[in-house]
Amino acid sequence: MRYDAGSCDVAVVGAGHAGIEAALAAARLGLDTVCFTINMDAIGNMPCNPAIGGTGKGHLVRELDALGGEMARAADQACIQYRMLNRGKGPAVHSLRAQADRRKYQAVMKHTLELQANLRVKQAEVVAVETEDGHVSAVVTANGAVYRCRAAVLATGTYLHGRTIVGDVLRDSGPDWLAAAGPLAECCKALGLRSTCFTVVWQSGTFSFTTRGYGHGVGMSQWGAYAMAKEGKSAEEIVEHYFRNVTIAKAWE
Repeated sequence: MRYDAGSCDVAVVGAGHAGIEAALAAARLGLDTVCFTINMDAIGNMPCNPAIGGTGKGHLVRELDALGGEMARAADQACIQYRMLNRGKGPAVHSLRAQADRRKYQAVMKHTLELQANLRVKQAEVVAVETEDGHVSAVVTANGAVYRCRAAVLATGTYLHGRTIVGDVLRDSGPDWLAAAGPLAECCKALGLRSTCFTVVWQSGTFSFTTRGYGHGVGMSQWGAYAMAKEGKSAEEIVEHYFRNVTIAKAWE
């Protein structure tokens, strides 16, 4: 049974790294924001590697910090040790990495969200995004709650049709045995949404998003390429699908 659960300016689905930053950014801009998570105790969860920084991620963390993000602050509060990587190489690749107490990092991030003005945190599985006239109009939870919104941010990480492999056992699941977001994955497919690379420009009081690319926008979708290979597509066809308007040529004989 569906029912009207209220409204907000921005609905953020997911409370991992991306969802936390999206929710905080929207709320700090003065927008009425709701952040949805499958499990309140999984806010800021780091199931793979509880480290903040490193050669690639360190640049992103510093950019977030410069823009007023929360990840670096939380890492400082939950840090166990700091280490500068690649000291044996040139200064261009020196990379600070903070090893975090995983549970403390989660607690810090959860508390930060709870204290943030203009932000509500809801424990619910979002199963659908609804549109009207080509614009997002609402998100719907598994319990039938309809939250009317002007914009929705999907920060679902690896939960969309998530699968785990333990030995020879394959099952539908998200990280740490949390539920996979199957219905929302099907909704994204029905809406024709693709994961993409984008740039954001703030001008005259308006955000402008420019998107490009297929799959993940910055390369191939691993599962998408795998599915195409099972359908009999050649390596060249797969590459040309994800990287449009390219010419494949031998670099050497």
